[in-house]
Amino acid sequence: MKKPLKIALLLAGILAAGLLLAIIGVWLLIDPNNFKPELAALVKQRTGRALSIPGDLKFAIFPAPGFKVGKMTLSNAANFPDKAFAEITAADVRIKWMPLLKNKIELGKIQLYGLVLNLSKNKQGESNWADLSKRPQAGEITPPLDVSTTDKRSAETFSVDQLSLEQGHIRWEDQQAERVIDVTEVQVTADNLGLARPITLSLGFNLSKRGVASEHKIQLRAQLNLDNALDVFNAKDIMVSAYSTGEQIPGGHLTVAGLIKAVEYQQTLQTFKVEGLQASALNLSLNADLSGHQLRNNPDIRGTVQVAAFNPKQFLQQQTLAIPATQDPTVLSSLAADLAVQATDHSLTLNHFNVKLDQTRLKGSAELVDFKQPVITFSAEIDTLDVDRYFAPQAKVPTPILSSSVVIAATNQAVQPLERLKNLSLNGKLLIRQLKMNHLDMQEVSLDMQSKTGQIQTQQTIKQLYQGFYQGNASLSLLDNMPHITVDEKIAHINLEPFLSALSANAQLTGVLDASAQLHGQGNTAKALKASLAGDVQFLVENGAIKGLNLQKLLDNLKSLLSGQIIAPAYNSEQSLFSHLKGTANVKAGIIENHDLVADATNIAVNGEGNVDLNTDQIAYKLKARLLNAATPIKELNAWPLILSISGNLSNPNYRVDSIGALLEENEQKIEEKKTELLEKLDKTLHKKLGIGASELLKKLF
Repeated sequence: MKKPLKIALLLAGILAAGLLLAIIGVWLLIDPNNFKPELAALVKQRTGRALSIPGDLKFAIFPAPGFKVGKMTLSNAANFPDKAFAEITAADVRIKWMPLLKNKIELGKIQLYGLVLNLSKNKQGESNWADLSKRPQAGEITPPLDVSTTDKRSAETFSVDQLSLEQGHIRWEDQQAERVIDVTEVQVTADNLGLARPITLSLGFNLSKRGVASEHKIQLRAQLNLDNALDVFNAKDIMVSAYSTGEQIPGGHLTVAGLIKAVEYQQTLQTFKVEGLQASALNLSLNADLSGHQLRNNPDIRGTVQVAAFNPKQFLQQQTLAIPATQDPTVLSSLAADLAVQATDHSLTLNHFNVKLDQTRLKGSAELVDFKQPVITFSAEIDTLDVDRYFAPQAKVPTPILSSSVVIAATNQAVQPLERLKNLSLNGKLLIRQLKMNHLDMQEVSLDMQSKTGQIQTQQTIKQLYQGFYQGNASLSLLDNMPHITVDEKIAHINLEPFLSALSANAQLTGVLDASAQLHGQGNTAKALKASLAGDVQFLVENGAIKGLNLQKLLDNLKSLLSGQIIAPAYNSEQSLFSHLKGTANVKAGIIENHDLVADATNIAVNGEGNVDLNTDQIAYKLKARLLNAATPIKELNAWPLILSISGNLSNPNYRVDSIGALLEENEQKIEEKKTELLEKLDKTLHKKLGIGASELLKKLF
């Protein structure tokens, strides 16, 4: 056994020595520079480009066989003569010894220095690399390639222990868009490069755009693997970082960092998967897992996305954006989100979303189908929301109930956007468990909305509103250039005292309110809507009181004034109690007319009439109160009325007790009788003095 082993070792030594001597002989006897013309001719034949090798070609033996080359350039396409397509300052290629004995080519190391690649597109839209990928034209003769044993086999056997690129520069110039992008300081290191092998990749470069004062430094590291069939690609432990600087970046700089646990792409199955994606920037942190199917034919991408809690105010400050002033300075301090997403080439679906802003949580689902003619559906629920905290300090808060005024205001503010929603189809539901707005507490607030072919319908309810409830519906038509709005709403059994106390510290009306309204209007502006507003209103308040106004006392004082007698009964409080207060109103051209206000109490009957002009916000109203049982022995004074005139602006009305009016009204019959008597006397006198017809003229004056 020893003798054959010795013979084998001897033969191996002789072969190795022979190979070494052959390589040394090639290195000593052959000058690789002599092959430059053949190399240039081959490149010209294959690509139509000119290869220039002004640098020196050298064979290398130690520490591994290979060669070194100096500067090389590859000419540009015919329509791009100004610059070389590619050039390299130097290259060093080394081949491993042992694989050569097994008919394998395994490159030990490839080092490239100063690679410059100029990619261009001219004003005609032609690129300077298109000719390199062109297939031979009919009748064009090209040398045949024996691919039977080289394509797949060479790909499987080709490998490089280490590939490195230093000081690379890639320039992209788009003459059509007048845009130039430079990728500079390109550094690439790839270890164990080959198919079905774990490749370690490290990449770094700087990115800039001509005319833009910003620069981006990108770094990437990853473990890669591509199977022998070039079908399945895997990557893991991917780390990406970017540092950007420039005047256009808020704060002058931005850092973005990302980690990906694993990525898989299968070309045949048309699938991909991303696991453990983590990204952070501007104190924002995002986690995601994604997967995709049928990527080429019918893409379907799904995944989950989580945005960790962050401070929106700090985020706005970092972006040098204005922070909105709020009544509660502690709001906008925390925001987080959790989403389940599905996307196709024609739809976007949020299978569920869970968003938390401060103490408010919003959850639900939504879907958008057909990006050209969107069809949107959603269902959402909010647990508790205090809107007052987010309003500007001392801002005029919108009407709390989802009423016609809200719909009209929204229509005015969004007429132009609504015009663009004519083709939008929408079906959505929103439920707010607890809502506080304008200091009003509401529970179980719901809004249903449907929109199709320019018709928008809403139904809204408040199940618990100060021991009562609210319900209403509204419709908005956008079928022509003039939006039409219709509302029908009612409130029932509202306890007015706590309701009004929430709105104002000086609530002067108590009782239980029932009311309804049916209104319609049209217009592109608030002014036009008010001017066209028409419809009917009904209201009833039972078992209530008007605080701060004692009609009994006012009537007694009026009687004292008119009769000259002092009436001074005892009054329990400064308020007027009533069993019911009711009425109806007609709205036409933005003017609310009421002629049947009635309020009944134990001793007082109140009637009222007048109008409110929504176009000018002016009120003109008269309340007439009569004692049914006077607190005085002067019984003939019971029928004397108290007239209260209300006028001026709605926001600051004027109140005036009209004593003269009361006196004139009460004595109207006596005045008419006396006027008739005087006119008859004058008639006789004037007839004698001035002739026929003078008395008729006088009657017309009165």
